[in-house]
Amino acid sequence: MKVQFSKAVVANLPEGSHGDTKVTGLVCNVTPHSRKYGIYISVRGNPVRKSLGDVADISVEAVRLEAQRVISALRETPKVKAQRTTLREVVRMYSTHLEIQGVKYPEYMDAIMTLHWSAFLSRQLDSITALELNQAHHRIAKDSGVAAARYAINCLRTVFNHAMSLDLIATNPAKRVKTAPAKSRDVYLDEYEIGLMRECLKEMAPTPRHFFLLAILTGMRRSNISGMKWAWIGQDTVTVPASESKNGEEMVVNLVPEAVEILKGRRALDPVYVFPSTSKINQPITNVYEWLLDLRRRMRERGCDKNFTIHDLRRSYAVRLVSVGASLPIIAKALGHRSVSSTPIYARASAETVRDYLSRV
Repeated sequence: MKVQFSKAVVANLPEGSHGDTKVTGLVCNVTPHSRKYGIYISVRGNPVRKSLGDVADISVEAVRLEAQRVISALRETPKVKAQRTTLREVVRMYSTHLEIQGVKYPEYMDAIMTLHWSAFLSRQLDSITALELNQAHHRIAKDSGVAAARYAINCLRTVFNHAMSLDLIATNPAKRVKTAPAKSRDVYLDEYEIGLMRECLKEMAPTPRHFFLLAILTGMRRSNISGMKWAWIGQDTVTVPASESKNGEEMVVNLVPEAVEILKGRRALDPVYVFPSTSKINQPITNVYEWLLDLRRRMRERGCDKNFTIHDLRRSYAVRLVSVGASLPIIAKALGHRSVSSTPIYARASAETVRDYLSRV
């Protein structure tokens, strides 16, 4: 039933839902225990309800103005919303979403966006086109490698998908960017390049130097090194608990003397973490990518142009085990693989190892 709302009319409405004749969508819902204003409209074919408060707390004139404002906002198209929302704002929304979901490092998306898409962060969503994203993707691939470009676009797609879920934009321009298909990486550092890396690390600060040295000395995953706790450290082992292990099983890593000495030197820095955050109390480091870029720059200056990742250092560790004749079960155990079937992807044989074995035939 529709009536022209007034203070007296609203006060005497019978039980039920009653619409206002002056503002379509404004209703007064009456029950035996309450009398409240609300909105009931259709937005792009979907029914939408919203409460505006008790009739005793707001006048008819005020509730009509509020209803018109809310209805306009609800019916605002994604295009209009996109004209007011920047990519940076959506990244913040997504990071908050990750934090609510309990993701361990919710700030990772902000770091990736700042690293690869900083030129777009202040742009309104509707102004970002697939063409310019495609051009930016090519630049990232040229500067940082195809894998980095693919990861950057995938992260951007995720952010735009989040914007779509919030009805901030109708389409995802990043989905129209074509990327090279993912394939098993065959990148690792040989003994000469590892020696070169050690020379570069001598020039870097102790924390990044220790981080990368532990990576090549243990073959541990980036997340396990950056999140390493003193509670995991034994006399000459690191025990990664099942809750922090990728395969869900406890992983025991044997430490060579050099790694033991590195850990001893860091013991006084923090009571909990081997690599404590410098910006967040009681937290480990999270973003080590800047260190990697610095290390690769120093190595390029010495003639090594490989765009290796931190995970490639894990592969380098496996290749070194192959070079000394370690079997696949031994390498699988060292890498913390549940099944030997996962190990051949890492345990590539270097050209020197192949030549050595061929010379024995």
